[in-house]
Amino acid sequence: MSVWDIEQPFLEIFHKHTKENVMITKVYNKQVLIPVAGISIKHLGRYIASHLAKILKPNEQILRHSVNFVKDGVATVEMAIAEANRPLSKDIYPNYEHGKGNKKVVVHIVPTGVRASIGGYIADASPVTNLLASITDYCITNPNAVNAAVTTYMAPNVVYTEGHSIDNFFMNRIVLRPTKKLNQIGLILDKGEDYDSIRRFVFQTAEMCRLAGGINISNYVITDEHVGSRSFQSESGAITGEIGNPGTLIRGMDKLLRNRAHEIDAFVVGTQIQVPEGALDLYHAGDIPDPHGGLEAIVSHMLSWRSGKMVAHGPLLYKDEIYGLLEREQFDARATGEIIGSIGYLGCVLAGLSRAPRIHFLNSNVKENLSPDWLKVADVAAVVAPWNSLGGLPMLIAAERGIPIIAVKDNDTLLNVTKETLGYGDSVIEVENYLEAAALVKRIVEGGSYRLSEKERSKLLSEGYEIAENTGMALESLVRPVVAFEDFART
Repeated sequence: MSVWDIEQPFLEIFHKHTKENVMITKVYNKQVLIPVAGISIKHLGRYIASHLAKILKPNEQILRHSVNFVKDGVATVEMAIAEANRPLSKDIYPNYEHGKGNKKVVVHIVPTGVRASIGGYIADASPVTNLLASITDYCITNPNAVNAAVTTYMAPNVVYTEGHSIDNFFMNRIVLRPTKKLNQIGLILDKGEDYDSIRRFVFQTAEMCRLAGGINISNYVITDEHVGSRSFQSESGAITGEIGNPGTLIRGMDKLLRNRAHEIDAFVVGTQIQVPEGALDLYHAGDIPDPHGGLEAIVSHMLSWRSGKMVAHGPLLYKDEIYGLLEREQFDARATGEIIGSIGYLGCVLAGLSRAPRIHFLNSNVKENLSPDWLKVADVAAVVAPWNSLGGLPMLIAAERGIPIIAVKDNDTLLNVTKETLGYGDSVIEVENYLEAAALVKRIVEGGSYRLSEKERSKLLSEGYEIAENTGMALESLVRPVVAFEDFART
């Protein structure tokens, strides 16, 4: 049994009318220490997987895991594990290929809940994501990088893809099907505290998205009980959390699937999350990671794994949190979007998922004729990520497959998983900022080498500036630290 194996998507089970539907009874966090000294980066992902498999019970599935800390050749792997009401069937980790790539695709990963200096706040990684998209056919990214409170600022060729689906994409279990047709959205809402007031805010947000964006929000369901989630910091400092009542989310999703399975393309989920006292103030001041982020990822991973569809989460603030936010005067410049988003965080998720790709699961036993318009892992030319957050599945698998990883030093996090600490060697190329990253990606997609001489490296910054100037975007949005608008703008 391998942690890389995937439970058969629930939707397939549902269509076969099986009497033994999987019910998630518990979601919890676990940490394990794994010695990694001397292990080749080409084999590290599988080596870690073999260790993790040993701790799993037959009725457990790892929803999300990553290396979050490395010291003296020992990696700390943090996981969110789902416990089910019966044993979970497993498939063999797919090693098959589906032809060569025919597109120029870059994947931009900004892990959530790790205080990324670019992408750790509301949509502040949108400009750098759009910069990368400007010189590629597609830029695949995770929702938290571009979610902007009530809307999104994604370029048309940015592929808004939830983290569980990105993992499956890299493991060659799925291909992504970009579509020009807007998706139909199913909405799952937490029956939490201050339910009547919060529901009013959510429905007003949905109304705006429906009337201003034409987004088809076809059906909604209120959970039969409060989800009761809470967030906390792990030993690495990353934000994670626990879903107090995962069953009520599953039941809500099942209800929509029973009634509208073939009409819903993606799910938006809104739940209340209890955060430590004072955490929001510290986050808005720029001192800690987003206290909602890690738990949001666990929720979306669980429901995407369960449904086989794209899922994204938006937090529903408690009533006192909303009023406290509206009265707050001092913010880190990157957190100012919190004010306009406080009563409508779901707007950006609805807008993002309306344009998200469809998922096509690959069959390891059948050679499929895939549409040339669909995106597969063989199309990926490069992965771009913060320089010290390189412990996720996309980066480990990229190193295994020989896909270059561009680590951006200007995007700093509170983790220490770097080129050196995890032994990536030549698989990782460190650059100073996203301007240099864009220039390097451009060289790669045009068929050039990413192993540059010192003379070639010295040209990256000016080449990156030229790319950025061609987009017309504000150059100050691409670098850190941020200068506040009042101090920057001219009168």
